[in-house]
Amino acid sequence: MRTVNNCRDPPSETLASSLTDRNITRSTLFQKTQAYFNNLIEPGFGKVTQASDPVSSPDGKLIAFVGQIWRKLKGRPESRICLIEAAAEATLRIVGEASQTEPYQDTQPQFSPDGTHLSFLSNRGSNGGYRCYLLCGDNFGELVPIPGTMTVSVDEYIPPWAPEVQADSCDGTLRSLEAEWCGPNHALAIVSDGFGESAWYSSRVSVLDLLHGTERIIYSPPAPRQVGGVVSSRSGKYAAFIEALSNSRGGVVGNVILVDIDGSEAQQLQLGGLHTVVGEVDVVIMLTTEPWTTDSASYGAAPISSSSFAIITGSWTQYPRISMVENGKEIIIHSFVDSGKICLKSDLGEGSTLTWKAPDGVEIQGFLRLPKLGRAPYPLIMHCHGGPISCFKNIWPDIDISAFLTANGYAVFCPNPRGSTGRGQDFVGQLYGNMGGVDCQDLLSGIEHLVQAGVASRSRIGVTGGSYGGFMTNWIVTQTDIFAAGVALAPISDWVSLHGTSNIPSCDRILLVADPYCMGGEYQKRSPLMFAGRYRTPILQIAGKDDPCTPPTQAVMYHRALAEKGVESACALYPGEGHRIRKFPAYIDYCARLLGWFEKRVFTR
Repeated sequence: MRTVNNCRDPPSETLASSLTDRNITRSTLFQKTQAYFNNLIEPGFGKVTQASDPVSSPDGKLIAFVGQIWRKLKGRPESRICLIEAAAEATLRIVGEASQTEPYQDTQPQFSPDGTHLSFLSNRGSNGGYRCYLLCGDNFGELVPIPGTMTVSVDEYIPPWAPEVQADSCDGTLRSLEAEWCGPNHALAIVSDGFGESAWYSSRVSVLDLLHGTERIIYSPPAPRQVGGVVSSRSGKYAAFIEALSNSRGGVVGNVILVDIDGSEAQQLQLGGLHTVVGEVDVVIMLTTEPWTTDSASYGAAPISSSSFAIITGSWTQYPRISMVENGKEIIIHSFVDSGKICLKSDLGEGSTLTWKAPDGVEIQGFLRLPKLGRAPYPLIMHCHGGPISCFKNIWPDIDISAFLTANGYAVFCPNPRGSTGRGQDFVGQLYGNMGGVDCQDLLSGIEHLVQAGVASRSRIGVTGGSYGGFMTNWIVTQTDIFAAGVALAPISDWVSLHGTSNIPSCDRILLVADPYCMGGEYQKRSPLMFAGRYRTPILQIAGKDDPCTPPTQAVMYHRALAEKGVESACALYPGEGHRIRKFPAYIDYCARLLGWFEKRVFTR
């Protein structure tokens, strides 16, 4: 990759002028970016390059997991069910391979209680729906589809001319469920009354009687908290789940709640910090132990025995790997390393954790990624995470934008301001009703800390982020003139119109703690659109045309406001993309435009 990442060369006219073109594939900017990802991904074609969601067989001898496989630099990687023995340097094998050449996705492996069958979901041979499959026989070599388990979109039965109809309430015929077995005749479920994505924000934990079709509520979280990750004990006596202030169904990070199935007693376990910790809770005597911890991010863990577990980890300096930890000692089972990853790691500069004081004295944490080439003070890009209830972790960078930017000569600052997970619910809760306030000050004080430390050049600072990070990009440039440029991905620019068009309108109402229809209220006071052009920071808006969460109109409105105020602006909308730009080569195009925007306005300033 060094052959395509010589960042000491100034951007050419081709780089600078092509950003406003729809097709930039012939530009040196696009070709440079494409070469970067080719060198990273192509060496792993046809191999398992990343893993997640491990489960162990009942006897502890095998581990099944979801493996990521690239076959070409187009679309997204495929996912396959993989098996590996729970032993050092074991051989990995892909199971359940189909003869079809079209890409498909396998997910959610699970062993039967006797260990003779392995089930999983797959969309192979379907039009997007998933079916349950069983692997059985010698070495799980026989693949059997389970009849009657095919998921079918209701749209298949609707004429193409039929209108989309929205109603103000659910008629009771459809309900959202997230379930877990709880004994042979019951299921433990997260249940909502409505069927839309937004209904999750008022969900509860219930026990469902599968024989009689009845529901019994055992826990309703206090507003504005949500629940997720429900599991039950083997005896079916206890339920455990996570309760948290959360903005997304897949990101519930907070306190572990233990409840008797009869709902008579609920107990809470406090969590804190950004380390990966494997914990064991004895629900009878309420004893919690932490047999192992690491600074690396986890992509899933599974118990093997009372003294061992399997875990998939990766970090800025550690290739993704699956390990077995026994009595606190890690044994590497398989490392997902190839020449592309080796080359990427050789191009990475130093990565470190960072702490600083906010204006009110609260300690804030984050990560700093430095380029391998160049000297301080560096051009700096602040990368704001989405959510906002989320956090940056010490992950293996892979195709992440942070590694791409550091490989191109930038220092990248990844802060975890108030509202971020990992430091308790009080830390998260300080953001409620104060979005763009306390978190914005946390970010600006972090930049000032890096400038004062001589790490960042005050005149060469950019900002980027996606989703809530896109909101923060559009917002923070209205609060200060320190930024030379910004790139906002899947942004929010106007909270009022977002509430009226997003598929999760409950989210903004909970986070803003306000009425969207109050004239001059918080929805308007905290909308970047209302302050667009206060400072003349050039902003590039990026959005997927099929984004239901933060619709592309949010990017278009902010771009138009800047253009009408004479501020340099551009807007790129990607067809077939949703809340992120995920598919190749669109992802290459997005990275190329982001790099070109910063090279002209930040790197060479």
